[in-house]
Amino acid sequence: MNVLRYPGNILIAFLSLMPSVALAQTLDPANPFGVPPIDMASMHDMSIRLFFVMLVGFGGWSLYKKKLSLGLLLLISAMSASWQEFYGDWGSYLYWNPGFPQLPWGESPFTTPVKPMFIPFSWGWYFALIYTFLAVLLMWVQRKLPMVPKWLVVLAIAGPLFYAYNISGEKTAADMAWWGYAHSFGPYAEGTYANYPLIWPNVALTTWSVVLLWMLTLKDNAGYWWHERVLGVNRVGAGVKHGLARLGAFMLMFNISCLLIVTLPCMIVRLIWGVESAIVP
Repeated sequence: MNVLRYPGNILIAFLSLMPSVALAQTLDPANPFGVPPIDMASMHDMSIRLFFVMLVGFGGWSLYKKKLSLGLLLLISAMSASWQEFYGDWGSYLYWNPGFPQLPWGESPFTTPVKPMFIPFSWGWYFALIYTFLAVLLMWVQRKLPMVPKWLVVLAIAGPLFYAYNISGEKTAADMAWWGYAHSFGPYAEGTYANYPLIWPNVALTTWSVVLLWMLTLKDNAGYWWHERVLGVNRVGAGVKHGLARLGAFMLMFNISCLLIVTLPCMIVRLIWGVESAIVP
């Protein structure tokens, strides 16, 4: 059973921007877990297979409807933003099990040393799965409660559900020796092989999710999102060029919003309040 290690006053300290770096551990930098990834195929192989299954599914639906589906836009855009994973990992002291097959990226400044090969694929399915589900749920609730502001519906529903979804993933990873955290800003829980934080960076990820899903409610009467109007997608003629413009605009929106709300804040928090780490140097 996971055990909370810090009382509520640590959360108060965190929210008032006071550093609360903890998790003093004696870990082996070569393999902080001491074991290979448990059932590695359920993360590595499954991520790659599920990505392509969703690509075929969302792609087929898009061809049938003769327009890019939200699921396809999310799948490809999330994959395009996966490069930010390793910078955010550095900022939040996340370390990966070195037993995973790795990308040829290698070591670089401000990134976690181990960079699993499945990450671009897992970003695609992970965010496309939850955001497509939440978007459909939110549209249904908004139709049932048209008098409630859209931002309030997104905040009340998407915020808690995404937080639970993400924490569940963190717990599974800690119990399977897939990834863990060398240090934590604020309260954390203990898994079988690693610890995982309960507040940061989950607050940043949840905030980004709420903002992103709220932006997807901002459609005009012609069916264009706010970012598409800003980027001029509505002025592109129909056909392949219009589809590529819509995809490019979505990728840009996804990358920039993630960078500003998640990746850069994680890095800044570590640069200001972080400590040295042999696991995530």
